[in-house]
Amino acid sequence: MVYQQTDVQTAFNTFYDTALIILNCFYPQHTITVTSRDPHFVTPRIKALLRKRNRLMRKGAIAAAESITARIGRSIANHNRASFTQLPRGSSQMWSLVRKVTGKEKRRRDTCKDVTVEQLNQHFANISTDLHYKSPQIKSTARYPLQLFTEYNVFRMLDTLKPTAMGLDGLPDWFIRLAAPAFAEPLTYLFNLSLECSVVPTQWKSSYITPIPKIPQPLTCQDYRPISITPILSRIMEKSIVRSLLYPVLIGPDHSQLFADQFGFRPTGSTTAAIIYLLHQVTNLLQEHEYVHIISLDFSKAFDSVRHHSLISKFSKLPIPDCFYNWAVDYLQSRQHQTVTGEQKSAFLGINASIIQGSGLGPVFYTINASDLHPAYSSNILFKYADDTYLIVPAKYSNLIPEELHNISTWANANNLKLNSAKCCEMVVCHPTADRLKVGLPPPRLDVTRVETITVLGVTFNSMLSFAPHVQNVASKAAASLYALRMLKAHGLEGQALCEVTQSTLVAQLIYASSSWSGFVKAEERAKLQSILNKASRYGFLPGYFRTIDQLFESSDDTLFNSVINNPDHVLCSLLPPPKDTSYNMRKRKHDLTLPTEHSSLQRKNFVYRMLFTDIY
Repeated sequence: MVYQQTDVQTAFNTFYDTALIILNCFYPQHTITVTSRDPHFVTPRIKALLRKRNRLMRKGAIAAAESITARIGRSIANHNRASFTQLPRGSSQMWSLVRKVTGKEKRRRDTCKDVTVEQLNQHFANISTDLHYKSPQIKSTARYPLQLFTEYNVFRMLDTLKPTAMGLDGLPDWFIRLAAPAFAEPLTYLFNLSLECSVVPTQWKSSYITPIPKIPQPLTCQDYRPISITPILSRIMEKSIVRSLLYPVLIGPDHSQLFADQFGFRPTGSTTAAIIYLLHQVTNLLQEHEYVHIISLDFSKAFDSVRHHSLISKFSKLPIPDCFYNWAVDYLQSRQHQTVTGEQKSAFLGINASIIQGSGLGPVFYTINASDLHPAYSSNILFKYADDTYLIVPAKYSNLIPEELHNISTWANANNLKLNSAKCCEMVVCHPTADRLKVGLPPPRLDVTRVETITVLGVTFNSMLSFAPHVQNVASKAAASLYALRMLKAHGLEGQALCEVTQSTLVAQLIYASSSWSGFVKAEERAKLQSILNKASRYGFLPGYFRTIDQLFESSDDTLFNSVINNPDHVLCSLLPPPKDTSYNMRKRKHDLTLPTEHSSLQRKNFVYRMLFTDIY
């Protein structure tokens, strides 16, 4: 029994042996071939029923065969209905659904036509290999029980597990959900035992990689992006640890300054907040400077090449239990992966770098690893969203840019990363009313490409802080989404389901990160976005009483601002003015913050300034 084992690996071996026996006994594996020529509604289950029906018909069991025919019809109807009711989260999923129902689904190019799985696996392993590897040191400490997991919490995590890819341990998500009542108690014991002993089972140290082409016609290994899949149970335990032990550190008062410039992989972080922070800083600097440099930095294969001993040395300075620190050290050691494409599998290769993509700890690990990346001079500003890093330098300190780039490159080399100068770019932002010819911009740098338009986390604007390019991009994507929605409607998607799909795709595209840029768009640009909503209503995708674009913008603004003022740990709290100190309380207002007495027309376009004065009187 699992509970009789005190050795972590032995206990996990016992659990996996038992779980796999139950899985194979009650749900034996069958091989069903579904080809690209089969209609989209022919699933492996339906094809198995078709084979069973054909066998019965050959035996002359007509009544039984007709019964299965009725089951097949119901299964096809349920599958088509589920395709529409399981709402796509974005335009790519919606287009995938359109291609399925119209029979125009793209056939995937053979991934291993030009390169073998062994070559791909070796390429990915080389990226995740640190030639100057040093084994991280564990902490010598008295072991004490850390009962982080309870049976109820583990059951909730298992029972609410969303569909996800199965790892190499062989336990699929549907089986884990089904067996949640039986697995909750032994897994609670195993999770606590693993954390208390600081030992990660070997089943969790192996992952497989699915190579995804970066370009339509990949030819070399560099044309593929690795997507790693780790065991589901490992991800469940890691995510729980992140919520319970690491998130409190990221927002805690003692260490929050380390992560104040990081807007990704934090409890309140988002791309919207990062863009708001960028525009807030740039517009404030433009009040005192003629122009501001925005430099977009790119690290090659950042997640796949992080140096372990550098990461662990930063990890050791955080207030976390020693047993978890040692658990994290063991988690990163002796990792291996294989590459899988279709039926082809490579051999396993060991790796000694990376934050283990596809894991629950990986994103927070990268946040911790980048916590010591700061500008060399306090006059400049550096902020990050995961590995997307941006440097802001005012005109007065343009001469410091070479030193700043050298500082960032030095940091990257120390962490086994590489600053990719070919993908770095610089945009010089001037005040919208300024004459760029009279400003006297500095000459372009030789090592960084200068551009007139930049895309920051999916939002495009130019050097005069005009978001017309972004509105044009959104309108182009919206036109394609309208066509896709028409195809879905023609194939039976209607009513509330059609409205929900439209809101989760088309409307979401229109208002993505709108709190950051809606104050900068002109009336004609708002009218262009409103015309898209009007067209969706005319086509029957949205009800006639659906909200206008201004109402959507206002709703997004209110939701975010309420989140900021009601949460002192929000990533945008540093942009808020101090509370007003008054000796009276006449009536309740939207907020009690001090209103800025001096602000320009450009600053009033920013999110914080707009919300401070909205409905305040």
